[in-house]
Amino acid sequence: MEQNVHVWFFAALVLVGSAVPLVSAAPAVATAVDADISDLSYRGDGEVDALNDEFAVWRNATHVFAVTVDSDSGLESGSVCLTATGADRELGCQPVSVAAGGNQTATVEVGQWSENLTGRQEVEFSVSERNASTTLDSTTTSITVLERSADLDGDRLTNEREAAVGTSLRSNDTDGEGLSDRGEVETYETSPTNNDTDGDGLSDYEEIEESQTDPTKTDTDDDGLSDPRELELGTNPNKADTDGDGVADGLEVNTYNTDPTAPDTDDDGLEDGPEVNTYGTNPTNLDTDGDGLEDGPEVDEYETDPTEPDTDSDGVPDPQEVDASGDDGVPIALAGLVGVGVAVVALIVFFAWSSPRPVARVRRALGGGDVETEPVETPSENGAPPDGEATPTAVVSAGSARTVEDEPTADDEVPTEFLSDEEVVFTLLDDNDGQMRQAALVDETDWSKSKVSRVLSTMEDDGSIVKVDVGRGNVIVRPEDLPPGAESALDE
Repeated sequence: MEQNVHVWFFAALVLVGSAVPLVSAAPAVATAVDADISDLSYRGDGEVDALNDEFAVWRNATHVFAVTVDSDSGLESGSVCLTATGADRELGCQPVSVAAGGNQTATVEVGQWSENLTGRQEVEFSVSERNASTTLDSTTTSITVLERSADLDGDRLTNEREAAVGTSLRSNDTDGEGLSDRGEVETYETSPTNNDTDGDGLSDYEEIEESQTDPTKTDTDDDGLSDPRELELGTNPNKADTDGDGVADGLEVNTYNTDPTAPDTDDDGLEDGPEVNTYGTNPTNLDTDGDGLEDGPEVDEYETDPTEPDTDSDGVPDPQEVDASGDDGVPIALAGLVGVGVAVVALIVFFAWSSPRPVARVRRALGGGDVETEPVETPSENGAPPDGEATPTAVVSAGSARTVEDEPTADDEVPTEFLSDEEVVFTLLDDNDGQMRQAALVDETDWSKSKVSRVLSTMEDDGSIVKVDVGRGNVIVRPEDLPPGAESALDE
């Protein structure tokens, strides 16, 4: 019985011993490889900042993308690739190895983008085991690829120029006020990203197209009133003295409280300018000294002082002296002086013409002046003028007065400040043989480019000048001076 027990125990040991090798020899289960793209960034030199709502790059630049890969299991031999999904074209790959529980960044360099892959492109970044076809992870994004010399929005500013000035590459009017970006940048010198460059309350479009004011200045005519204030008052924002009375609009409104659109605010017969600048009278009170005589008649008729009720301080107010004057309204004392003056002049004329040389006597009697002689024909005995014979006769120039018609000289030229803008342009054309470049007008007048453009556009609309495009600018000519060959160029 005991022997049987030992036999069975041994048999059990044999069975257990033989079973252990069977368990240890079973194959191990393989661990799955994982990888995730956790971050993506651009490290090239071609990024375009002008498209704020999308990622954009210049085509002809070096493009480098940084792709960060995480892995829990570890990725011993992986690959990160960039593919243009629309064209199904692989643009670049880079090997990557990631330790278990770590991450690694791979940089994929593309170089210059292919010419036939411009515009908006869908691209895919993927990570996979290098020798396996299975993609472990991928992410898709949009990239806009641009040519520097192209014009995405068709406003005739290149993409590169728009990126430099900060305008939108997808809108030809970035600030939306009605002026194209190109016009603002190259013609008007206004801000294409601010619809009111000078901040005066009028949009750049309103200033250029409606009021013809300078969109870069709050006060175009420098008269002390802003452009919108002048439009509100009804004054001319392009003319410092709207009513032409000698007082700038700003002074009339802010200092003297006069009407800048009426030359004689108080209707006393004296314009506001002389009242302020010459006579010291009140331009808003028709009788400054309150003596009952209006300022205008005191100055122009009675020659009394409009700021003093008793001009000659004789104790008799000016109105009483005027009432006691003669029929012509001149005070008695003044009438006497006038009579004496008339008598003196009469005597001078009488004695002058009694002289054998009356004209010379008149000259000497009136206080000097030059006597010029010019030939005059002497009649013959029968009263007919002989051929080729002439005798000198005197022509009087008394003081500054001239009795012969003189030809205009350089001294007779009107100062430019008294000329209209159009007259200034015509004067410069005459000084330059009838034609000159538009850019030269800017230099000669010191006007802004926008003002020159406005003035010339108005004159061209009126038919008074012609602008000829010569490639790098315009040449300005009068219509009658337009060369024959230029007409066909304009018609094209």
